[in-house]
Amino acid sequence: MADAWSYHAEKQKQVAVELMVRNTSAQPWMTEGAELVSPDGVRLRVTRVSQSEPLLPGEVARLVVEAEAPVEQLQGPFFLKLVEVGGARTVTVRGVRFP
Repeated sequence: MADAWSYHAEKQKQVAVELMVRNTSAQPWMTEGAELVSPDGVRLRVTRVSQSEPLLPGEVARLVVEAEAPVEQLQGPFFLKLVEVGGARTVTVRGVRFP
């Protein structure tokens, strides 16, 4: 991962995590799903994962994960788990906090 930003739209009860991800493997990467989990195990309902095309080896691409998040569920830090199509590989980002 190169950079990451988090967003919180309080009125819409939504959060988003935007990531610039580098593929360090020899295989292309395409995200199939994601989980955002709080320290006490609460899973936010992920509503969308955006990745425009497979991430080729050595390349950097933008990924966005959006989830429903009532204010009372935003006690962080969260961890974000990205799952590859087919579930063979995962990426975990720890320490995600929302403003």
